[in-house]
Amino acid sequence: MRQKTYLTSRIKPFSTNYMADQVVVPSSGMKRAMVAGGCRDEKIEVVAPGFDFATLHAQSERPLPVSVQCWLEAGTSPVIVQVGMLRGEKGHDTSLAALKQSGHAFRYLIVGDGPEYKVINAMIARYGLQDNVLMAGKLFPAAAVYQHADLVLMPSRNESFGMALVEAMYFGVPVMASDMGGIPDVIRHQENGVLLPCDDVAAWQNAIADFLMHPAPYRQRVRHASDDVMLRYSIDACVKKIIALAYKEPPPAVAGVATP
Repeated sequence: MRQKTYLTSRIKPFSTNYMADQVVVPSSGMKRAMVAGGCRDEKIEVVAPGFDFATLHAQSERPLPVSVQCWLEAGTSPVIVQVGMLRGEKGHDTSLAALKQSGHAFRYLIVGDGPEYKVINAMIARYGLQDNVLMAGKLFPAAAVYQHADLVLMPSRNESFGMALVEAMYFGVPVMASDMGGIPDVIRHQENGVLLPCDDVAAWQNAIADFLMHPAPYRQRVRHASDDVMLRYSIDACVKKIIALAYKEPPPAVAGVATP
């Protein structure tokens, strides 16, 4: 059994089709992409990541760095959070453009580090948002951030699952994310969150502005999300699925290919 957690730009079906009995991926979106790239459907099983929610809760009670805590305490505007590597595929440019045009007061906390740090920092300056945005860098654990978040964004262009969405929903924080990749496995649109078109700044601007004007419906949607994600993404649920796969019948042999 092999686990594959992300896709590179080029899918190589040979190793999936002939070098493992089963390949486990974190989302149905990733499975669809692999099948479209030539991988055999019956070789791929979806098993979402398991979360240790008790540990996550304990981590949320740890203090944040003083600089971050002071920034949070210095303002009263809603805190919008994005957690993840600073890479182009994570869509920080979409968030910044949408927030700039939202027409409402906000604070935007960027958690993470990566190669796009200078690009994002320059964009913040270009938009004149230095007083609204804090680039906190890598925070580990980041769980305490969700205790201060009013909204979590994930405007990704490539996302095999969306770990930060599960974490945010566990803490009852409304979420907005791109309708792509593995994200729709986590978010059911208008039930426990909002799905938006990738790279559509106008759609993101309108959704964020609506949240800032009318946050109550968004909070209502996510009210029961904690129980939902604990049921779907517990470590127990993950382990049970993997054990069940281990006892499945082996896939049928392919003519001309030796069985390992």
